[in-house]
Amino acid sequence: MIHDHFDGYALSRYGVTSGMGLKAELDRLRLAKTFRSYIDHRVANRAFFQSVSESVEQALKFMRRYVSYTFPRSLLAISNIQAEVLTRNGRETVGDYSTFASRAASLFMNSSLFALDEYGVPPETTKRLNMQEMVQRRSARQSIFFSWRLRIRTPTSIRSNALL
Repeated sequence: MIHDHFDGYALSRYGVTSGMGLKAELDRLRLAKTFRSYIDHRVANRAFFQSVSESVEQALKFMRRYVSYTFPRSLLAISNIQAEVLTRNGRETVGDYSTFASRAASLFMNSSLFALDEYGVPPETTKRLNMQEMVQRRSARQSIFFSWRLRIRTPTSIRSNALL
């Protein structure tokens, strides 16, 4: 719906030609471990007439201009329209796309880390910081879980001897 009724012309400038293409690009960006991997994919699948630098520039513009600015506004407009129409027709529960729109606005990063962009920290750097933090949290959880499992499986007499 967004492609066909709202942003079709704008999306064509970024090489997105259908609603399914938009979904694929958003999923690819959302699931990419780094922005570089997303941009590399866009470069590898560029149009035959595009240079590498044009393809990189197009990917960056798509991320900055469309995904983080235009798409969330279009999605929220559709969300508000469908909520209004469905409630007028007696529906009590309606879809709420505000969470996805908010995640897209921050390029599917933690919004507090994305805010560092305003201070000149590139999103790629903050994404790496976030990944390092997640690895540290995971290893801390695993060590706590491992020590907890040892206590459960180790008889009390062995544990008390190990402490001496």
